[in-house]
Amino acid sequence: DHKATLRFRDRRDNYSSVAFWYQDKPATNVPPMPPLEKRVDPETFSSAESLLRVAKPSKDAKTRTKFSRRSLGRRFFLLQAKGQGTSVTIPLKIKEKGRYSISIWLVGTPDGGVYRATLDGKTIVPRLDFYAAGEPFEECGRTETVRPVTERKLGLFYLDPGTHDLRFECTGRNPQSHQLESNDPAYNLGLNGLSFRKIPFEHMDQYLPEK
Repeated sequence: DHKATLRFRDRRDNYSSVAFWYQDKPATNVPPMPPLEKRVDPETFSSAESLLRVAKPSKDAKTRTKFSRRSLGRRFFLLQAKGQGTSVTIPLKIKEKGRYSISIWLVGTPDGGVYRATLDGKTIVPRLDFYAAGEPFEECGRTETVRPVTERKLGLFYLDPGTHDLRFECTGRNPQSHQLESNDPAYNLGLNGLSFRKIPFEHMDQYLPEK
């Protein structure tokens, strides 16, 4: 249900760096270039559709995908929540022990709630606000709302092989959050995707030979 990627594709963590230095004699103890697997962080990315397949909502909630841009066919994962205490759990399947970076792509909506994120029962982000007023626009003969998508890094975590539970629990709502149809208070959650990446090194100098 998750798509693992290693080689180049459109990723949010693409970066490069260049360093120059000057020396008065040839270097003799430079380590060999690490292999590709050590130089590129393997990423496991879950789209809205894969999140819908693996997500485990609490009994008082429903899950679905919803168009973010109807003309482009883009959808996001939506948790339709009743109120405080509503939750959804997303299992993360870890194959190798190590340190992992976890990110979500938060979709802001006029009916978004406020959530606490936990990993294996421990709070990792105390407050995530899924509310955004958005702006109305006409598309395909109907009025749509712009839903901003923001990457939120949840942190770096040491994880053992196995399944780890990433859980989002509703703790309240933004005072402006409301149901679009009725203006009643709203507590929903929207995700455009989720990724976790294994960090291939602890320290930048770990590949240097011992003196």
